[in-house]
Amino acid sequence: MKMNEKRRNAVNDTNQTTPNTVVVKLTKEEAENLQKSFGTVNEDLAIHLLRQLSSVMPIETEENVQKSIQLSVALQGAIQPKDELEGLLATQMAAVHNLAMRCLGRANLNEQTTVGTTINIERATKLLRTFATQIETLNRYRGKGQQRVTVEHVTVNKGGQAVIGVVERPGGDGGDGKK
Repeated sequence: MKMNEKRRNAVNDTNQTTPNTVVVKLTKEEAENLQKSFGTVNEDLAIHLLRQLSSVMPIETEENVQKSIQLSVALQGAIQPKDELEGLLATQMAAVHNLAMRCLGRANLNEQTTVGTTINIERATKLLRTFATQIETLNRYRGKGQQRVTVEHVTVNKGGQAVIGVVERPGGDGGDGKK
């Protein structure tokens, strides 16, 4: 048995599990897909991130375990992390989103008190603000953050010209009016 196979199967070692541990066996292909979903070539890191993400996924019954794992990997795949840092951020984003949805669900329970509703909405709001910040962080990291240049002072010398306002170039003609 190769070392990576031992690591995949180590999840099944009862000495390494806690009462809330999800036991999963991965084939080599599943492990590779998992690594891709978490933006890493390191199998141990991918499994570690999956465990972390699975710990905040709702699992009420044993039948939901596999579904929860599939949803965790799907969430990661939707973000499409390109490297380990993006994988870490994507894991955090998925966890924050899941926790926010749990809070909103608790706030909406019929038997929930007014105080309980308020507390859960406040928690969800904080989590959803965090999620929005995480999206901005991911976009900045990927170079998709909007950049704005503000010119505060312009000097125009004698004989020079300046344009104040928005300057738009007509589309497709290179700005010279010719196509």
